[in-house]
Amino acid sequence: MSNYCLYIDESGTATPDYEPEWPYVLVGCAIPTKKKEALKAKADALKKKYFKKTNVVLHHSEIASEGKEFKIFRGNPELKAQFQEDLLEFLRAAPVVAFVALVDKKNITSTWKAETLIRKTIRAVYFNYIAFLYSSGEPKGQIIIEAATSDKDVHYLQELSYFLAPSCKEIDEDFQEHCDIKDVVTSITFVTKRNNDIETQIADIFGYAATCLFREERKEAVFTKKSYEHAMISVLKQKLFKLHPQTGPTKRKFFSKVQPFLYIPR
Repeated sequence: MSNYCLYIDESGTATPDYEPEWPYVLVGCAIPTKKKEALKAKADALKKKYFKKTNVVLHHSEIASEGKEFKIFRGNPELKAQFQEDLLEFLRAAPVVAFVALVDKKNITSTWKAETLIRKTIRAVYFNYIAFLYSSGEPKGQIIIEAATSDKDVHYLQELSYFLAPSCKEIDEDFQEHCDIKDVVTSITFVTKRNNDIETQIADIFGYAATCLFREERKEAVFTKKSYEHAMISVLKQKLFKLHPQTGPTKRKFFSKVQPFLYIPR
């Protein structure tokens, strides 16, 4: 049984010349396997409170546009503000560790293709997750992907094969001396959108937070301290992997390799 599961979600479009002002973002959320049921129960309670049912998907775009089930907030800003605060509290308490890879499409060269954006972000998130796993006492993790298209999904398989190959440069002697990577990353699973994993929904929301953080750091947007976006950025920063100052030398060796929020190109 895996000790951790990594759920991945993308935000934006990987097409380099389409809306270059908006970044392409890949977010991975790692959660201890034993805490998945409790997280789902809390998510279901939040959904029941506002929608009287649990089969509601917490997608940022629909929350923002007040589409589908979120139409209950139309003309009722007080109710929406209350929901957003409850959502933020849920996210703050969620036992997840986030890894973000963001492509600034304004700074890439003309040779970049959609495949380039996709593969570079997948590789970055995979590596950070693998380094995170190696730092734990019993490193066993699986990867769960929400299936998109055969053209895109194959990159997730190819990038995993890259890390499993003996010639992988990123898996250096630090990793090899610890344990075999094939024992660390135990499986990759593709699920349909109707699986509605709450971890994937959290990754989707964090994708919006990452975009807001990027735009704020690039001084393309200003979010007031009382805004939902400012609060969401704070939650994302809280959930990004951090190296504890008292971490021992063995774990530090792997933790120091993690780049929890990676801008591409650097």
